[in-house]
Amino acid sequence: MWERTPVRLRGGFTFAELLAAVAVAAILAGVGVTAVGYWRTEGRRTHTSAQVVFIARALEQYTGRYGALPDLDDPADTERWLALYAAPGPQPRPLPEGVTYTVIRPFVPSTLTAGRIAGEVLLEGTGCEPNDRENSCRLRIEP
Repeated sequence: MWERTPVRLRGGFTFAELLAAVAVAAILAGVGVTAVGYWRTEGRRTHTSAQVVFIARALEQYTGRYGALPDLDDPADTERWLALYAAPGPQPRPLPEGVTYTVIRPFVPSTLTAGRIAGEVLLEGTGCEPNDRENSCRLRIEP
C-alpha cells in the first residue's frame, strides 16, 4: 500500500510580510532623512548666529579705525573689512553664507561724546543669539 509522506513546506516569508517589512523600512528612512535635514539646518543656523558676536566686534573695530561702517559693495572697503573679519570657510568672504548686511544708519564720528551717533546695521539671515529663531538681527555699532 502506498504511504503518504507529509509534504514539507519551504520556510520563508509570504508576500504580505515582505510588503509590510518594505513599507516599515521606507517609513523609517523617510523619518531619518527628514530628521537629518532638520538638524543640519539647525546646526547651520546656530553656527551663523554664533558669528554675530564676531561680526559686531569687527564692525566696532572697523568704525574705530576708519570712522565709518564698511560698504561691502566697494572692493576697497571689502578688503579692509576682510582684514578684520573673514567668515569661516575655504575662501574668505565678507559674511557667512546666507547673511546679508544693510546699513540702516551710518556711524557719525565726533570728538565730543554727545555729538557721536552710533551706526545701526541690519543682518538678515541670522538671529542675534545662537538659539534665536529670528531671521534678522539689528546691531548698534559704536567703537
